[in-house]
Amino acid sequence: MVMKLNKRFNWIDVEDDVRLYALSLGICSRKIPMDERRSMYCLPVTLFPTPIERSIFQRAQNLQPPINQLIHNISINHQFLEQSLLKLPDEFVVKLFNIYETVMKEGYAASHQLGIFRSDYMIDNHRNLKQVEVNTISSGFCALTEQVTKLHRYTLKHYQGLSDDQIDQHITTNDSLDRVAQSLIDAHRLYPNADSAAILFVVQENESNIMDQKMIEWKLKPYVQIYRRSFCQLDNGIISLGPNKQLLLTLDHDNDRMQIEISVVYFRTAYSSNCFRHENSWKLRLLLEKSRAIKCPSIQLQLAGFKQFQPMLSDRTIFDRFCCHPNADQLFNTYVKFWNISQSSRDMVVKNPSGFVLKSNQEGGGNNVFGEQIIDKLDGMLNNNENNNDAHFLMEFIQQKPIESLLILKQLPSNTLSNTVPYHSVDSELGIYGSILIETNGNNIVSNQNAGHLLRSKIYGEKEAGVVSGAGILDTPFLV
Repeated sequence: MVMKLNKRFNWIDVEDDVRLYALSLGICSRKIPMDERRSMYCLPVTLFPTPIERSIFQRAQNLQPPINQLIHNISINHQFLEQSLLKLPDEFVVKLFNIYETVMKEGYAASHQLGIFRSDYMIDNHRNLKQVEVNTISSGFCALTEQVTKLHRYTLKHYQGLSDDQIDQHITTNDSLDRVAQSLIDAHRLYPNADSAAILFVVQENESNIMDQKMIEWKLKPYVQIYRRSFCQLDNGIISLGPNKQLLLTLDHDNDRMQIEISVVYFRTAYSSNCFRHENSWKLRLLLEKSRAIKCPSIQLQLAGFKQFQPMLSDRTIFDRFCCHPNADQLFNTYVKFWNISQSSRDMVVKNPSGFVLKSNQEGGGNNVFGEQIIDKLDGMLNNNENNNDAHFLMEFIQQKPIESLLILKQLPSNTLSNTVPYHSVDSELGIYGSILIETNGNNIVSNQNAGHLLRSKIYGEKEAGVVSGAGILDTPFLV
């Protein structure tokens, strides 16, 4: 099913209309470097939503609670975390693990921990749901994806002529922003001094994806005060611990200094080594973890989300140790094949380079290697005396059937006077958000639920689906 634009519409006018409507919904990003703080541009979106089989979409939704539970089960198994992660020649992992061990030995001060995750999938040529990865920290676009759904309701109505009832049959409610915000509010309310405390967003310097974060902040503000700070802005005593490990943020208003207690720390940074460039970032991360504030995520939940666990969980014996949910078989069947780095796996890639992806533990996008480039990368790794093979692994490439789509891209076409309707072949990646609220010093799960969905498409042949870091285009599932 391909949605075509009726010939009575002028493409230039349609593109301009949809781009402006997207901007009015906040589907935009800040230009970096920030020469002008008000300088925003429309993020890439599809003109119409992309068809997805309803049964496959519902299966992905049903799998999120057991995935949340699986991540939690890994996070509380110290021996498994230690054996799996400390063998990696990855300084970033080692530093995070050292924080985890320090806090664990001292005793967790926080009563609860919150995870807001996103599981990403592709639908292969045989209509099978296949997992790409699970993100356990700074899972982006939970706010903007809800806005993209609104955008597509508009385009379906005005450029496809569908009624509201017809749209409702195919576009499911996407309340990811509400659910994520509610998860943070629920965590805040569990904090002992919630009435006088605030939520701290720990963010990157010069954040481009600002609207996705501000929309969550605006949702929360009627219920709790929000403060946004980077590691640099938290330094020099601005964040500190009180006598009972309260996390105290110092505010300076007209030379009048005061401190406010923090109930929840929500990380929208700290997912890669690039996020720790400020000289005291690691000391600050340790201080935050030592506090009694509820972390989203806690250090142990972040560790449990490393890609290293993907190939390990594809071993059914290991998988069964951590997942005993009724949907366990369905979840296990979403896993693809994985291989360790070796001469034999290198020879396998030579025979079919397009059949593999070389994945790294690093987060943030742009770290995967594809096609013929894998061979060069493997040769360097196999001939490297430092032997960093364990920081990478080979994953089966998920082959998809492309579909035609109309795209509103980040940059205007070079020939803006052309009225030719520019159809592109695209493939898509489905993300399902989940949240889990857990007692830190016990196995009691306060809540475990779905938290909305995200669809990202990309021009067929492009490799990275990250909207900021790659060639991703924001999209909406059209259920058929």
